[in-house]
Amino acid sequence: FDFWAAQSPDLNPIEHVWAYLEKRIETHRCQVQNVDQLEAALREEWYAIPLSYLEKLVESMSSRCQAVIEAKDGNTHY
Repeated sequence: FDFWAAQSPDLNPIEHVWAYLEKRIETHRCQVQNVDQLEAALREEWYAIPLSYLEKLVESMSSRCQAVIEAKDGNTHY
């Protein structure tokens, strides 16, 4: 796998999940006053991630891999 993009965020769906959580937590910015409240907000949002969103990420892996191969480890649209 010499061509494999080991550090490619295109092949790491969790990066999209973190971005999703970051956007959702941003809506709690005024309410979060300390680390415990941040942890509670993160847990709440984590468990509220729609299953359909996660399924979409999993289903996109084939096309993500193909895009990385075609880009020869360059940037893709993902």
